[in-house]
Amino acid sequence: MKLSVDRDLPVPLGVQLRGLIEYGIACGELLPGARLPSVRELADELGVAPMTVSQVYRELKDGGLIEARAGLGTFVSDNGAPAAALDPRLAGLQRRLDGVIEDALALGLGPGELATMFAA
Repeated sequence: MKLSVDRDLPVPLGVQLRGLIEYGIACGELLPGARLPSVRELADELGVAPMTVSQVYRELKDGGLIEARAGLGTFVSDNGAPAAALDPRLAGLQRRLDGVIEDALALGLGPGELATMFAA
């Protein structure tokens, strides 16, 4: 899963990153046992401070979505199973949301515009 943040959004970068990882876990793009980039790797890739990534990982770990394995890295927890796997009704909703996002991107809408429309 490719992670990216949008500096033009009025949403803090850490909040965006946490949401992206949570979404990836919820929709099944990040499966249980998947290895996440190291704090330093992800910070460099996104152009954010390592402290931002570290804080996001800490919050996700506290929430039981990810786990750190000494000497191995950070992984999606087995507790982070996609919600759609727990409730088949959510799988259909997830497919429809993915379709809306694809349609918005095809129309040239950016994440900020889509978020504004969704909030309205």
